[in-house]
Amino acid sequence: MNIYKYLLISILIINCLLTTSYSLAQNEVKIDSLLNQLKTAKADTNKVNILNSLAWKLRNNKPDKSFKYATLALSLSKRLKFKKGTATSYQHIGIFNKNKGNYRQALIYYFKFLKIVKEIGDKKAIAACFGNIGEVYMDLGNYVKAIQYHMKSLKVQEELENKIGVADCFNNIGIVYYYQGNYEKVIEYFLESLKIREELGDKKGIAGSLNNIGIFYKNQNKYEKAIEYYMKSLKISKELGDKLAIADNLNNIGVVYYMQRNDEKAIDYYLQSLKIKEELGDKEGIAESFANIGEFYKENSKLEKAVEYTIKSLNIHIAVETCGFFEYEINIRSIMLIDTFLYDLKLINRDKHILHTGRDNRLIIENLFKLISDNKEIIVRIPLIRSANDTDEDINDFLNLLKKIRGNIKEVNILPYHKFGIQKYKYLGRDKIPGFDTFQDKKLENILIRFKNNGINTKIVN
Repeated sequence: MNIYKYLLISILIINCLLTTSYSLAQNEVKIDSLLNQLKTAKADTNKVNILNSLAWKLRNNKPDKSFKYATLALSLSKRLKFKKGTATSYQHIGIFNKNKGNYRQALIYYFKFLKIVKEIGDKKAIAACFGNIGEVYMDLGNYVKAIQYHMKSLKVQEELENKIGVADCFNNIGIVYYYQGNYEKVIEYFLESLKIREELGDKKGIAGSLNNIGIFYKNQNKYEKAIEYYMKSLKISKELGDKLAIADNLNNIGVVYYMQRNDEKAIDYYLQSLKIKEELGDKEGIAESFANIGEFYKENSKLEKAVEYTIKSLNIHIAVETCGFFEYEINIRSIMLIDTFLYDLKLINRDKHILHTGRDNRLIIENLFKLISDNKEIIVRIPLIRSANDTDEDINDFLNLLKKIRGNIKEVNILPYHKFGIQKYKYLGRDKIPGFDTFQDKKLENILIRFKNNGINTKIVN
C-alpha cells in the first residue's frame, strides 16, 4: 500500500512483488515452529531456509529481529556457497532497509539479489526483483527509473505467461504514472490490470484495481465516477471479509464526499474507517484517518477538534511544563491532548507560597489532584532553594502531600538552585542578582534519602 498525500489522504493499493521462493513454505509454518526447528538445526542449507523464513515472517511486526535472522542466514549461506539462500537473504535485508526508509541501502541489496538470480536463471525471482527495485525508485521520486524497472518486470512476467504478475505490473506502472501526473497513462494501465484480473476471477485484485481507478477519477474531479468505483471495490472487499481493504475503501469514499462538501457523509465514512483500523491495530491507517478527520474539522471551523485529531495523526507524545496555576475547566480540551505534565510544586505552606511567589497555591494543588483523577502521567518537580523551601518543615510538607499521591505520579524531580544564569543578569543590565546560596551535596543527599524512605520515586536533576 502506498499513500498519496495532497490535502487529504487517499489510499492507492500497490501490489508489492516480493518473492519468497527460496524460503520453503514460509507462509505455512508458524514462527514458534520455526524457532523450535532452529534450536536443533545443523549448520546446513536447511538452517539457512529456516533463518530466511523467520526473516520473512517477522519483516513487518519485528523488523529488527527480521534483519538479525536475515544477516545470520546471509553469513551461513555464504559459508556454504548456497546461492539461493544468499539471494533470499539479500532480498530480505533489502526489504528491511526499504521499510526503514533507507532506500539507497535497499537498492544495494536488491541489486545483489538481482545479480545472483540472473546467474542461476530464476526468471520468477528476476521479475520480482525488478518490481522491488521499481518500487524503491518510486519512493525516491525517480519515476523514470521506476517505470523502467516495472517495465522490465512486466516483460519477464509476459515471457513467463504469468497473468497475475502481468496484472500486478500494469497496476504498479499505473501508480508510478499517477505520481508523475501522466493521467492518460494511469487509466490505461489501471484498466488493463482490471481486465486481466476479471478474466482470472481474482477478486482481491479486482477490488484493488477498482479502488485505484476510483482515486484516478477523484483526482480528475469526476466525483460520481469515483464513488461508483469505490463502492464496487467496497462490495467485493466485504464479500472477501478483507477488513483492511474495507477500511481503505471507506476512507476514500469519505475523501470524495468531503470534496463534494457533503459533510455528514464524509465524517460518517471517516469514522467507519477509523473504527476498523483501530480494531485491526493498524497504526499507520489510524494516523491517516486522524489526519483526514482533523482536516475535516478545520474546514468546518471546529478548531479544537481539528487540533486534537491532527496531533493524534502525528503520533506525538506531548509533555508540558507548568506551575499549575490555571483554570482547569477552561483548558480541559488542551489538557486531554497532553500526555505528560512536568508539574512544579514550590511550596505547600500557603502563606509562604504567597510570600515568595505572590500567589495562593490552593488552585495549584487542586489542579494536581484533578490531573491525577484524569489519569495523566505526572512528574512532580520541586525547585529547591536554600532558605526559601528547604527547611525540615517544608520537606515534611512536601512528603505529607506526596505520600498521598505517590502511587499516581511517575516520579519526583528535585531541582536544586544553581547560579548558572547569573551571567545573564549582567547581559540584561540587571543589577539585582538573587542572593540565594547553592546546596552542599550532603544536604541534598539527606533530602533525597528522606523522600526515598517514604516510598517516593525521587531523583536529583541538576
